[in-house]
Amino acid sequence: MSFAVSMLVFLGIASIIGTILKQNEPYENYIIKFGQFWFGFFEKMGLYDVYHSVWFLTILLFLVLSTTLCIIKNTPTILKDFSVFKDSLEEKSLLSFTHHFVIKNKKTINTSKILDYLKQAKFKIKEKSKENGDILIIAKKGNYQRLGYILTHIGVVVICLGGLLDGNLIFKAQEIFGYKKIETLDIPASKVPEVSRLGIGNTSFRANMTLAEGSSDNVAFVRIKDGYLVQDLPFKITLKDFRINHYSTGMPKSFESDLVISDPELSQDITKTISVNHPFTYKGIAIYQSDFQ
Repeated sequence: MSFAVSMLVFLGIASIIGTILKQNEPYENYIIKFGQFWFGFFEKMGLYDVYHSVWFLTILLFLVLSTTLCIIKNTPTILKDFSVFKDSLEEKSLLSFTHHFVIKNKKTINTSKILDYLKQAKFKIKEKSKENGDILIIAKKGNYQRLGYILTHIGVVVICLGGLLDGNLIFKAQEIFGYKKIETLDIPASKVPEVSRLGIGNTSFRANMTLAEGSSDNVAFVRIKDGYLVQDLPFKITLKDFRINHYSTGMPKSFESDLVISDPELSQDITKTISVNHPFTYKGIAIYQSDFQ
């Protein structure tokens, strides 16, 4: 458990680095900023693409596996405790508790008052008579608080799974075994070989497409390290118009792009206007307006 917590802390620190250090910039920018020595050191550490680095994804995978095993191991016991009263405890076991209190004169004990108090305090109660005439009272409450353990662990698994999906593990495996290769040459997208392309079935990616007014394309570029991959899209995007609206003072009010989506599966095109922080999502692909020149 302590090791898993240490890994979470380490992930937090790595995430801070990934937030402070701008990710996936052209390598020339990092060389100018840090110099040749520190550029090489940071590159080996994978700090220019923290969230897709091998060590970051390995930690996420470890946390998913270890946390899932904890859930599988402990959830049945926690759920069982909801309905089970531990009425098999003997006096010797009770006296071993850190917090216990002994009343030597049993005649002063009023069982009905104890039961009334526990009921008023919203305890679930069970009584059990012993063979020697003693009465064992078992009371418990706050069972649902233990669900916090399960929900917290499930939350960790969900977050880490999201990181793994965003980390594009499939591509990492393909790159290791030589099925995919990062393209480093500045060539037209149509000339990029299949080994440096990602198909339309790719479930998660962040890519860039630069369009001039009136132009269109059905591919985007995923920047990786000192190169790129071509991401094929299942539709074509056309930039019909780009405009900047202004306030009466002359200050820019909004930046808007009129897009036309052409899909072979549709009988007619889709026209949509996007602006900063207002993307358009089609077939699970969110199209953002990120910059203009």
